[in-house]
Amino acid sequence: MSLCAAVPNARWVEYIPQLDDLTSEKMNIADGKARPSDAPGLGIAWDFDAIDRQVVEGSRATISQDS
Repeated sequence: MSLCAAVPNARWVEYIPQLDDLTSEKMNIADGKARPSDAPGLGIAWDFDAIDRQVVEGSRATISQDS
């Protein structure tokens, strides 16, 4: 989303509704246009607690939330 908002010729933003349950902020759409968040970062607010609830036993890899 952030990249599309930054360039003047972006035409499409992919919306994947299956990710709604895994993010803490949904894509903001107003007047038929996707609106970027004011928050810093890539534009995806992962909900790590929700992701943890979906983990299949034996499939977990260690992912650091620290940058």
